[in-house]
Amino acid sequence: MKIKLLNGMKDLLDNGMKIQAIQAWGWFIRMLGSHALKNKHLVNDMLKIPERTFTDPDPQIQIATQ
Repeated sequence: MKIKLLNGMKDLLDNGMKIQAIQAWGWFIRMLGSHALKNKHLVNDMLKIPERTFTDPDPQIQIATQ
Protein backbone atom coordinates (compact mmCIF):
# COMPACT_ATOMS: atom_id res chain seq x y z
CA MET A 1 0.00 0.00 0.00
CA LYS A 2 2.81 2.40 0.92
CA ILE A 3 4.57 2.04 -2.41
CA LYS A 4 1.37 2.34 -4.43
CA LEU A 5 0.24 5.50 -2.62
CA LEU A 6 3.67 7.16 -2.76
CA ASN A 7 4.02 6.37 -6.45
CA GLY A 8 0.50 7.66 -7.05
CA MET A 9 1.32 10.98 -5.37
CA LYS A 10 4.56 11.26 -7.36
CA ASP A 11 2.60 10.59 -10.56
CA LEU A 12 0.16 13.37 -9.64
CA LEU A 13 3.09 15.77 -9.20
CA ASP A 14 4.68 14.70 -12.47
CA ASN A 15 1.37 15.25 -14.30
CA GLY A 16 0.97 18.79 -12.97
CA MET A 17 -1.69 17.88 -10.42
CA LYS A 18 0.24 19.38 -7.54
CA ILE A 19 -2.68 20.53 -5.39
CA GLN A 20 -4.26 17.09 -5.64
CA ALA A 21 -0.94 15.48 -4.68
CA ILE A 22 -0.69 17.69 -1.59
CA GLN A 23 -4.28 16.85 -0.63
CA ALA A 24 -3.57 13.13 -1.04
CA TRP A 25 -0.42 13.55 1.04
CA GLY A 26 -2.45 15.08 3.88
CA TRP A 27 -4.98 12.24 3.74
CA PHE A 28 -2.19 9.66 3.78
CA ILE A 29 -0.59 11.28 6.85
CA ARG A 30 -3.93 11.34 8.67
CA MET A 31 -4.59 7.73 7.75
CA LEU A 32 -1.19 6.63 9.07
CA GLY A 33 -1.60 8.51 12.34
CA SER A 34 0.96 7.59 14.97
CA HIS A 35 2.28 4.74 12.80
CA ALA A 36 4.05 7.37 10.69
CA LEU A 37 6.19 8.31 13.69
CA LYS A 38 7.36 4.73 14.13
CA ASN A 39 8.63 4.39 10.57
CA LYS A 40 11.30 7.02 9.86
CA HIS A 41 11.98 5.74 6.34
CA LEU A 42 8.32 6.19 5.43
CA VAL A 43 8.31 9.73 6.81
CA ASN A 44 11.47 10.60 4.85
CA ASP A 45 9.93 9.23 1.64
CA MET A 46 6.68 11.08 2.27
CA LEU A 47 8.36 14.42 2.97
CA LYS A 48 9.74 14.43 -0.56
CA ILE A 49 6.22 15.09 -1.87
CA PRO A 50 5.67 18.54 -0.27
CA GLU A 51 9.36 19.41 -0.73
CA ARG A 52 8.81 19.31 -4.48
CA THR A 53 6.11 21.99 -4.22
CA PHE A 54 7.77 24.49 -1.85
CA THR A 55 9.41 26.51 -4.62
CA ASP A 56 6.54 26.38 -7.10
CA PRO A 57 5.78 29.86 -8.49
CA ASP A 58 1.99 29.27 -8.35
CA PRO A 59 0.61 30.89 -5.16
CA GLN A 60 -2.25 28.36 -4.96
CA ILE A 61 0.25 25.52 -4.76
CA GLN A 62 2.30 27.34 -2.13
CA ILE A 63 -0.85 27.84 -0.04
CA ALA A 64 -1.85 24.18 -0.42
CA THR A 65 1.63 23.12 0.72
CA GLN A 66 1.45 25.07 4.01
